[in-house]
Amino acid sequence: MNLAELWAEIEHEYTWRDDEIRFLDNCTSKLLDEGSQKRFRRATILMLYAHLEGFCVFAFRHFIRAINAEKIAAQDANVAIAAAACSKAFAAMRDSNTKCELFKNALPDDSKLHRIARDQEFVERFAEVAGMEIVLEDEIIDTESNLRPVVLRKNLYLLGLPHDTFKHLDGTIHQLLKLRNKIAHGERKDGIDASEFNVLKHAVREVMRDVKSLIMKHLTNQTFLRTT
Repeated sequence: MNLAELWAEIEHEYTWRDDEIRFLDNCTSKLLDEGSQKRFRRATILMLYAHLEGFCVFAFRHFIRAINAEKIAAQDANVAIAAAACSKAFAAMRDSNTKCELFKNALPDDSKLHRIARDQEFVERFAEVAGMEIVLEDEIIDTESNLRPVVLRKNLYLLGLPHDTFKHLDGTIHQLLKLRNKIAHGERKDGIDASEFNVLKHAVREVMRDVKSLIMKHLTNQTFLRTT
């Protein structure tokens, strides 16, 4: 994993998005009347949300790819990363429809027996799963069409990152999402005041900046590895 190249890619993604937010803000200030400025801010709200979600997805997926490049075994990864990488294998072993081959025909409805058989298979395959090379899929990152505060926390948690990093911004992110949806659905036709817009703008820029720093800090310190 080349941290310098990774940092350059994430920094570039952050910079062009932050520059565009600043550009749109400057365009607003050049409009002569307050009514036009308010309408322009309303349109800019959609871009604020787009940059928030877009940058988070970009950064999280680069975090995933950087970990994959390390080619570490599941047993050497921290609990969150190992669980994310082995989720499909675990799901297959937990499948309640799977029946013990020895008794599948003789005792097809003996749920207790078949559960124990799955447990035995889990124990039998544990070493195999633990030795699997970590391959995280991009699909682990899911914004669920709306990057609500709880969804942001969920994605951080799944990647083994501090899930409460942006808890202090929950209300502001929720307000941004609420406004974005109302504007997109035609429910919010009036403009946005400068004071309301600036709170949302600063929150988006803070999340983007801190996600960038968070990703690089945890890759540099290799917190994705299991500690002993």
